[in-house]
Amino acid sequence: MVEDVLTIVRRTEDEAEGIIDSAKAEASSILNKADSDGHKMVLDLEAEGKARAKELIGVATGEGEKNAKGIISVEEKKAAKLEAAAEKKLDSGVKLIVDSVLKIGGV
Repeated sequence: MVEDVLTIVRRTEDEAEGIIDSAKAEASSILNKADSDGHKMVLDLEAEGKARAKELIGVATGEGEKNAKGIISVEEKKAAKLEAAAEKKLDSGVKLIVDSVLKIGGV
């Protein structure tokens, strides 16, 4: 009878060890899958972030170029006005010199 009890205890211990080993293997498998899924998720989020950043950079670049073109246009208009004013002053100066030369020459 004692031997029967010992046999049952050993069988129970073996079954318990089998259950524990099986649980460990399943837990390890779950952890590996979670790690793999987590790594994939990180890569997906990184790619999504890079794509969004590229999109935002494109928008910002477009806006910057648009603003720069506007500023250049305004500055070109200012430069044209200054150039026209300078030409008028130059013409006035040339006329004064010509008039002075003509007056001195007695014409």
